[in-house]
Amino acid sequence: MKTTIISIFILSLLVIGCQSDNKNIHKSNIETINIEKPISLSIEELIEDFDTIRLEATDHSLLSDIRHIRIMNDRLYVTDKTQATVFIFTMDGKYVSKICNQGQGPKEYLRISRLEVDPINNKILITDGFSRKLLIYDESGKQSEVIQLDFFPRHFVSDKSQRRMHLNSGSIMLDLSRNEISNTHNILIIDGEGNTENSLLEDETPQRIDIMNGVSTNYTNYGELLYMPMLSNFIYRIHENEAVPEYELIPRNQSILTQEDKKSIFYTFDKENATEYENNGYFLPLGSFLKSDDIILLSSGLEKKLRTFYSIESKKSFTYEPKKIKGNEYMQEVFYNFPQATKGNIFYTPIDPVSMEYVTPLLPEGKLKTFFESFTEDDNPCIIAYRINKKLFEKGK
Repeated sequence: MKTTIISIFILSLLVIGCQSDNKNIHKSNIETINIEKPISLSIEELIEDFDTIRLEATDHSLLSDIRHIRIMNDRLYVTDKTQATVFIFTMDGKYVSKICNQGQGPKEYLRISRLEVDPINNKILITDGFSRKLLIYDESGKQSEVIQLDFFPRHFVSDKSQRRMHLNSGSIMLDLSRNEISNTHNILIIDGEGNTENSLLEDETPQRIDIMNGVSTNYTNYGELLYMPMLSNFIYRIHENEAVPEYELIPRNQSILTQEDKKSIFYTFDKENATEYENNGYFLPLGSFLKSDDIILLSSGLEKKLRTFYSIESKKSFTYEPKKIKGNEYMQEVFYNFPQATKGNIFYTPIDPVSMEYVTPLLPEGKLKTFFESFTEDDNPCIIAYRINKKLFEKGK
């Protein structure tokens, strides 16, 4: 009997311990990302190493200008600005297949407003704002689901439970028909019939901010979705039916927008006052961030754009101004755009043929110039894959 009681007690401790560990996984210990005064550095100091990816140009894979790059299971998923097609390549650029379902049928899309991938469930998500649809495919491009919506969608993602989440950051298209819930919440959770099951993050972006942010979602190492709303100082982790603050952005030399400020600030195509806030010393986080294995990259500012790299390992960050970076100005042109995807600690950014032709004669001698010089007018745009210099974190705080 005594042995039985002891066994039950030990078992209880083990169960409690397991429950405690699981709970700690989801309990938020908010990490602080300091947005420090921009440091002075050159493009040569920033980029530690890079490689180039030539996207194979066949009769079935001709691109003009890359719009989206997403990575899943060692595949590149790429959209073109002029074609309603998702091209699938290997990581070294070899063409595999494509999704091309443009049309007006019930299982077709008119345009690709946004492309996302769900690497946890191996899904491809196409948002079509024009036909008000969310179309879901498996990783090979086979369609599995089409959801008709009663509002103009802007950006859909899914979490590890395959919940379909619409992200609202004040898009002009949503203003045309969105209901009261989608007008006040950044996240809508949609069922298979297009109905709203739940909503999260009320009034993080109260007014219209018609700025196309880059990448606003990523995944944690254990598969939960991370999301940064427009104008928010927080990156949230979506756990079950909660949006839990995971990272907080603390600007050291700028003022933080209050909730009243957020209700007053707006940015539309015909008028805006956001620039005035920036000129008065306010920090403007625009909802763009990328998370690699060990690094978070953030973008902020309108006229005065800032980039902040944060090391998850060392808890240090550094900030710089892309327009003021030193070194070869044509190398700066190649690495200027905010990257669109990561794998490991490598960042991926496209470069269009026009820019390539412009910078090639003026680049310093080396592998990048040699690679660009080998391109012809029949080639596809290329992708630059690069690592940043981690020694720069030693200058950070």
